[in-house]
Amino acid sequence: MTAQHTTQSFIHDGKTYELRLQSDGWTFTVKAFLNGQPANGYSHSVTLPTAFDLRNTKGCDAIEILFEDAKSDIRDGTWDRLVEALNALHLTEDQSIGCRKCTSREVEIKTVDDRKMYRCKSCNNVWYEKRTVGGAYEMTLDDITEGVIAKGSYELHIAFLLNMNFREEAGRPSFWDQLQNWCNQNHLAYQVFYKQIKRGKDEQWLRFTRNIRAQKPSPTSPT
Repeated sequence: MTAQHTTQSFIHDGKTYELRLQSDGWTFTVKAFLNGQPANGYSHSVTLPTAFDLRNTKGCDAIEILFEDAKSDIRDGTWDRLVEALNALHLTEDQSIGCRKCTSREVEIKTVDDRKMYRCKSCNNVWYEKRTVGGAYEMTLDDITEGVIAKGSYELHIAFLLNMNFREEAGRPSFWDQLQNWCNQNHLAYQVFYKQIKRGKDEQWLRFTRNIRAQKPSPTSPT
C-alpha cells in the first residue's frame, strides 16, 4: 500500500515545528521536524489492527496521542536532556554509535574520501556520514558506495574513474592500483565485465560489491 502523509504545525519557544504523520495503512508514525530537519531522535508509532484510510483516522484518539507525545518531547526537552546525559558520560564516538543493522556498539570509525566511514565489527555492516560539501570527484565515489549500500552492487563505465578519479599520471600509481587501494579502504570488491552499449561494440564496465576481504587487482588493462 502506498504511504500516506499529513502534517501539523506546532509552535514552541518562538519556533515553528512540523509534525509529520506517515502511514502505510496499518502503522502510523509521527516525527517532529524543524526547518526541514528532524527536531530530535524520537518517533512515535502505533499499529492498528485493520487497514484505515488516513483521512478518516488522523482525528482518532490513537493518532492524536502520537501528535501529543511528539509535542511533549519538544516542550519537555527530553531529547536535549538525553544528549546532555550521554555527553556527561564522556563516551568516545565509537562507544556512542551503534550499528544500524545489528545494534552492536563495536563500531570502527575512519575517514575515507573526506568523510567518516563506519564499519560494524560484529556484522561488517558499513555506512557513511552524510557529506555536506563535495564536487564531481566526490559525487562519483559516493554514488558507488551509496549504491552498494542501497542495492548490494553498483555498475559504472570504467571511463568515469579512468578519466577523473584515478587518472594515470606521472608519479602516480597505475589506474588499477589506485582503484584497488580505494576499494580496500571502503571494503569493496570489483569485477570487470563488458556491456554492449552500441551494436557491435563492447565497452568495459566495473561492478562493485561489498567485500571485507581485499581483492587482487584485475590484470586487464582499460581500453
